[in-house]
Amino acid sequence: MESVATPSAVTQPAAQALRELPVLGDVFRIAFEQSAAGICISALDGAYLHANAAFCEFVGYSLDELRRLKSADLSHPDDRRRASEVLARMTSGELHEARWERRYIHKSGLALWALMTTTLVRGADSTPSYFISQIIDISDRKMAEEALQRAEARARALIGAMQDVILVLDRNGTYVDIAPSATDRLFRTPAELLGRRLHDVFSKDRADSFLAAIQRALDGRSAVEIAYDLDIDGERFWFDATIS
Repeated sequence: MESVATPSAVTQPAAQALRELPVLGDVFRIAFEQSAAGICISALDGAYLHANAAFCEFVGYSLDELRRLKSADLSHPDDRRRASEVLARMTSGELHEARWERRYIHKSGLALWALMTTTLVRGADSTPSYFISQIIDISDRKMAEEALQRAEARARALIGAMQDVILVLDRNGTYVDIAPSATDRLFRTPAELLGRRLHDVFSKDRADSFLAAIQRALDGRSAVEIAYDLDIDGERFWFDATIS
C-alpha cells in the first residue's frame, strides 16, 4: 500500500504505522486489493484510513468518501455501543482480536449483516496505532435464518391453535417432540413424556401395538391409521390416529 493517502485528522504515529503496514510489499498489496472479503483500516478514533474494493462495494461508498467518515457513521444504531465497548477493550489490552456479527448501514440506507474480525495493530513501543478489520457479508444467511424463524413461529402458532394431539416419536418409540396443541388430551404431561419410551408409559400390550404401528409406517413409507381409547384423569377418550 505505497502512497496511501491519509486524512489530515489521522495522527502522525497512525499515518507512519499505516505506511509501514505492508511488510510483505507487493504480496500484501495484491492480497489486500484482490481479497473477496472486505478489508478496512481505521484510526483509533474510527476514521477510515484505507479500504479495499470489496469493502467499498459492500458499504456503497468510494474510498474517497470513506476517508471522510468514521466507523460509527456506518454502524447500525443498535450495534454502536457494543462495537465501541469491543474496541475499547482492545485498546486497553484486554483483547488483541475480536470477532463478532454486526450490521453496517449501506449508503442506500439498507442494513447489511457482516461477520467482522478486527485486530489492533501496535507500534514498536506497543502503543496502539490502528485497527485492521476483515468483513464478510452474511446478509443472505441472516435473511434465511430470520425467514426460517418466522416460518417456525407461524407453524407453531398454527399447531397451537389446532385441536389435534401431535407427537413425534422415533423408531424405538421414544418421545422426541410434542406440539403445544391439545396437551390436555395427553396421557401424561409433556415433561413426563419427552425422552421416555412407549413401554415406560403404557402397558406392554398397549405399547407393543403402538410401536408395531410405527414400524409399519416406517417400513411401508406410508401413513398407518389406528384407533384406540385412553383413560385420562378418570375420563375415557377415543382417538383416531394417523402415523406417518
